[in-house]
Amino acid sequence: MRTTTLALASAALLTFCASAASAATVFAEYQLTPAANNDLKWTKVGSGKTATGSLSGDASGLVDFSFLSSTGLNHFFNLKSLISFSGSSDGPAVQTGSTIDQPIDDGTFDITYDGNKTSIGGHAISNGEVLLSGTFADADLTGSGLSWALDSVAGVTYSSPFVSFTDPAANSFALEIIPNKTPDFKKGDVLGSFNATSTGSFEGTLAVPEPASWSMLIFGFGLVGGALRMRARDARQAS
Repeated sequence: MRTTTLALASAALLTFCASAASAATVFAEYQLTPAANNDLKWTKVGSGKTATGSLSGDASGLVDFSFLSSTGLNHFFNLKSLISFSGSSDGPAVQTGSTIDQPIDDGTFDITYDGNKTSIGGHAISNGEVLLSGTFADADLTGSGLSWALDSVAGVTYSSPFVSFTDPAANSFALEIIPNKTPDFKKGDVLGSFNATSTGSFEGTLAVPEPASWSMLIFGFGLVGGALRMRARDARQAS
């Protein structure tokens, strides 16, 4: 019986460790503040084989940024923020069927607080403070017409003063992008310029266990404690 109990406890603890170390979860999101202007823009420079394109944030585009419950910071909800996004490409867009794919090379982003100095859930934040930033190696801007998406391809390295992360290769972001016009596409050329509104979510491996993992840990400790109490009782009876 004791062997079985200890085996179950060990399995629970191993499951906890694996979940805490490797599970990626959506931990933050943003949406355009109502009545705000465009928050992202894609700019094409040149044409043909020498053309380049760049993605950038529009400082006039306020967004509502939130950390989700998986971080324990769900009181950080709809904070008025600015998104600064940069990425570039010197490769052409490619069309497959009705979908156009514009690859984007190394890039960075910052989401900064744009409100008055305040304290939220015991955390003091000031205007201009970075809530979340990241770097990425590759991303794809894909879509057609007025429906596009920007998704990371090769992992994201996050940084935040409020959340710690592990395993950058498992991190990702997904943005829904709505251009103000249908982007121009020509075979062998970089995607044409446009302004856009966007919403986005961020997924990452957090350095703190998720609630389900904590439950598994507590369960495992309970099994271990029960096994030790039975062992102590048996020792007293034997003596």
